[in-house]
Amino acid sequence: MNIFDWLKENGYDYTWNFKLGGKLADIIAFNKNEIVAFEVKKSAREIPTAVGQCMHYLEDANKSYVILPSKETNSLTKSSMALLKKLGIGLLQDEKNVKILLEAKKFPRSNKHIIEKLKEKSISGPRLNVQTTKEEKEKEIIEILKKHPEGLMIVSIGKELNLHRNTVSKYIFGLVMAGIVTQRRIGVVSLCYLNEAVRKAGGPRMLGKSSKAVS
Repeated sequence: MNIFDWLKENGYDYTWNFKLGGKLADIIAFNKNEIVAFEVKKSAREIPTAVGQCMHYLEDANKSYVILPSKETNSLTKSSMALLKKLGIGLLQDEKNVKILLEAKKFPRSNKHIIEKLKEKSISGPRLNVQTTKEEKEKEIIEILKKHPEGLMIVSIGKELNLHRNTVSKYIFGLVMAGIVTQRRIGVVSLCYLNEAVRKAGGPRMLGKSSKAVS
């Protein structure tokens, strides 16, 4: 069960491209009582950076979690775990299945007005116009990557779509979780590739089936 299905099963709606504490969280989950912010990182070495971002989110959110791939959780140091615990930041392992490694502390916040704004941006709720736009952008990204088998940076995709790189990152994250796109680091550059199986299947035709895992 991926992070999005896990959130829905636990009674949360979710969105992204919304600022908490002045920063854009990778995923924002919410219900009528609380806001939970998630910061996705690829490496355990990024924990200090993730902590700084999560502290910003906690200005508005009740809880905050760092998400790491399972292969990286074995590289976590005792000092990183101690820092997360001290600050009340949780830790999730997520690839194909979500696992809570450290529960987040719940902080009291006067954020009902923010929850109301998040409802307008919900991706998991019955707002078909929002979902349709998301699927259209995902299909556009797939079409772009089909034309660039050598890979593209997120900023380059953003230029072609006239979107901010943070917005593109959210779409790429969903496509990676669905197994449609792969990201690889080449030196200091991170490139996005359309998975070969998807490319051979014709690209966007895969999206209708796979996007259920990310919506």
